[in-house]
This record gives sequence, structure tokens and C-alpha cells, in this order.
Amino acid sequence: MRPAYNQCADDFIKFWRQSIPKRPPFAHPSDFDALHVKNSRYIHSESISTFDDFVASARFGDFKDARLDLSLLPVPYQGDLREADIFVLLLNPGFGYTDYYSEWEVPEFRKRREQNLVQDFEGIEFPFLGLDPDFCWHGAFRYWEEKFRSVLRRIAEVKERSYLDVLREMSKRLVALQLVPYHSPRFRSGPLINKLASTQQARKFADECPFSQNAEWGKAGYHYPAQEGLERSKE
Repeated sequence: MRPAYNQCADDFIKFWRQSIPKRPPFAHPSDFDALHVKNSRYIHSESISTFDDFVASARFGDFKDARLDLSLLPVPYQGDLREADIFVLLLNPGFGYTDYYSEWEVPEFRKRREQNLVQDFEGIEFPFLGLDPDFCWHGAFRYWEEKFRSVLRRIAEVKERSYLDVLREMSKRLVALQLVPYHSPRFRSGPLINKLASTQQARKFADECPFSQNAEWGKAGYHYPAQEGLERSKE
């Protein structure tokens, strides 16, 4: 299925299957030098490894601090890269209270984050984690389910299927790509874009795979690989 496209996906996945540290700071080895330059104003220099430490830190409640957070796992993509046919191109993963809680206090959620990073979806019913009802308490589910709710409800109505069935199908078709894979409340790390190897890999994936020619990072469009029965268009 889509051999040229799958090769693009495999190359991107291989890049992220390289060794990611077991403890923070969580950064791709190829990004480390660019992220950790002396007196860098783009990342948090201190690492946090428990939810309690986060609550006790200056980061708790400070959503004006736009530095990248390397105490959370990177999310270069969300969803099944090899099987998806709907792509959303974003700047970087956001940040909320449930990110720390879910990764440090909920082993099932953390495992899913790790599986997503290496694209291991064996036995997983909802590849797109942000649409998995088991984690409906997480900010990602609230964001993505609400974003697609009206469309999914309409599909369920027209096809006479349950909302859960339609949610499951969308989870298998959807991928969110991040230009910068590290979390922050807001994106203020533009100067890093041309220095991060992970960003170059994301661009390479998007450039080499047959997305819409109108695809733009950070826009709210939906971009489809060119394949039989699916137009190359932006909706």
C-alpha cells in the first residue's frame, strides 16, 4: 500500500526510534546541542521527574512561560503514520496540567506515548491517542474530540453508526504532525526551527510525501496524501 509514501513514513519513524533518554531531559540526541546551548532562553534548564515536583515548581500555573519543556516526552507526531490519510500540520505540542500528571502518574498513558513515538500500535484500538475515550480526561482528548465533534456526529448520523464507532475510525485515519516536537504553552521558539534536526526530519517527511501543495505548518487545514479515490485538496 502506497510504497513511496510508506518509505517516507519509515524514514521518519527510524529517526525517532534512535535512543531517547530514559530520564529527562527528553530530547532527540540530534537536537541536544541546539537545545542546550549556553544560557539558552528557549528551554527550561531544570528537569522535573514527578508530578509533585511539577506542582512545587515555578512552572505550575505559569502559562506565560513559552520555553520548551524537556521533562515531557516529545510528540513529533500523533497517530499511525503508515495508515493515516488525514494530516494536520501544527507548530508544536501544547502544554497543560494533565500532561505532567498523565506522563508521571498514569503508566498506561505514558506507555501509549512511548508506543506512539516508535509507532507500535499492535492491539491498540485508537491509534490517535487524542481520540481515545479511555483518556477523555486528558486535555488532548478534550481538544481533538471537540475539534471534530460536529463532523463526527454528522457522519454517525448519515451512516447510522454509533459515535464511538466513528471516533474509532477517525482515530485510525488521523495524524497530527508537529514541526517542533517539544511541549510549550505557546510557541515562541522560532529561531530554533532551522537548528533542530527533528524539525528538518518533519519538513522532509512533509516535503517528500504527497501532501496538498497548499500545506502550511501551523494552519488549520487538513492535508491528504494523493491516492486513488482521495483528492489532493485542502478543506
